[in-house]
Amino acid sequence: MSGTRRCLVSPPQPQIGPRCFGRPAPALGFGPPVPVKVPPPKAAPAPVRNSAGTLVWKFRVRLGPHARVIPVRPRFEDPLPVALSLPREPEPLPSLWKKLTARWSAVPLWVRQVAAVVVLAALALSSYVYLKSSPAMQKANTELVAHIQRRAAIDIQDDFRAGLSQWTGPPGWSNTWTYDATGFARPGRLALLADSAPLSDYHLEFLAEIDRKAVAWVFRATDARNYYACKLVESKRDAVTAYSIVRYAVIDGRERLRIQLPLPITATAKSMFRVRQEIRGDQFTTYLDGHVIDTWSDTSLARGGFGFFADPGETAYIRWVDVAYQDDAWGRICAYLVPGKHN
Repeated sequence: MSGTRRCLVSPPQPQIGPRCFGRPAPALGFGPPVPVKVPPPKAAPAPVRNSAGTLVWKFRVRLGPHARVIPVRPRFEDPLPVALSLPREPEPLPSLWKKLTARWSAVPLWVRQVAAVVVLAALALSSYVYLKSSPAMQKANTELVAHIQRRAAIDIQDDFRAGLSQWTGPPGWSNTWTYDATGFARPGRLALLADSAPLSDYHLEFLAEIDRKAVAWVFRATDARNYYACKLVESKRDAVTAYSIVRYAVIDGRERLRIQLPLPITATAKSMFRVRQEIRGDQFTTYLDGHVIDTWSDTSLARGGFGFFADPGETAYIRWVDVAYQDDAWGRICAYLVPGKHN
């Protein structure tokens, strides 16, 4: 086909009135060129290389008559997640320690606990035997025993059923004292409870009955010329018996600080009195049947024992006596650790 125009003969057109209408013949030909943008070709991904070779999957899928298969497009550009056919090192054999640990873990818990206690006890016993034989341990043990002995509680008791073997005094004192099998002793000249002589702070307690005029006792007595003395004195007031307490100190054979205080108690018949004396430092407190009747202080004597005496015209009967030193909880524990200390 050339670029000339041809006229196609068309059938006669109907005429309407004086004018004639018609269609122009179609023109066929090449139009102007239109530029088209073509995308550049995409570079093919580099093949994944594996030292072990190419991985190929080959499998057969059997589908039922109503199965639906959705194709999944593989992504060859992603690296393989697992290296295939890599050489593996042989696993080391379990050591003897691991074998023993595994066997120990399989043993019941109570068996392991008993075994641990037995081992610890054996180690403690062997350590004790070794340390006990060493000179340093023997010295420390001696010092510890001495400290326990000094701290141990001392409890001295006497009910006079065995006589006056626990008492001591100046020559001839025993001739002025009497006692009977029922456990009553009647004091005479000053006599001290022998084991109480080295004590300083202690408390004493006794049960007494006044037969005539007064019952007298001493504490912190070092000898017959140095002591603190107290008396529970009875006197007649009309038909009623009244009582008072007398206290004083005897230093180098001389009496001083003598005081007599009336007591708010009366009695119509003879009765037993429970007397308690507390000695703490320079403070002295006297109790009668559980009630405080006197308290005073003095620094003349620091230590000494406990005893009884009776002046002329005075008679009293003592049922029992108890002297306690360091008689607290720790002192009692130490006393039981030292045989013979807690009497």
